[in-house]
Amino acid sequence: MKLKKILILGSSGKLGYELFKKLNKFFKVYHNGLQKRKLDISKIYNLEKIILKNKPDIIINASGYTNIDLCELNKKKCLEINTNLVGNIFKIKKNHDLKFNMIQFSTDQLYDGSLIDQKEDQNVKINNYYSKTKFLSEKIALKNKATIFRINFFSLKKRGNS
Repeated sequence: MKLKKILILGSSGKLGYELFKKLNKFFKVYHNGLQKRKLDISKIYNLEKIILKNKPDIIINASGYTNIDLCELNKKKCLEINTNLVGNIFKIKKNHDLKFNMIQFSTDQLYDGSLIDQKEDQNVKINNYYSKTKFLSEKIALKNKATIFRINFFSLKKRGNS
């Protein structure tokens, strides 16, 4: 059986780093930096370079611009990292006829928490620019048949940039 190749984007952040440590025991895992980013994947040419070099079977996008206050202050950067990056991944996939599967990490901040079994577009609540960009990225990911995980966790220890 061929060993699956996985590319983790956002591997210098808490989630991406933990995924790397666990998955690297069972798969060939590539990343864009563990302690700090090797390259700026918000630039499509850098993203294309890392995808084409590693030819992954699975891309896990754990990257994100998550500081709510900074998202409001720097909407361009927030949009580039949280939304445009996802679109660029699928643009590269299409342009090069690649066959990878995609896992997109999103946020539970899109929902008001009033229902237990919420659907993708049900009771979406856009409270801030961060949640808007994550919602837009989900729409892109769903359109391209990606798997989406909505998570929310807090960490007292900062690992680095995602």
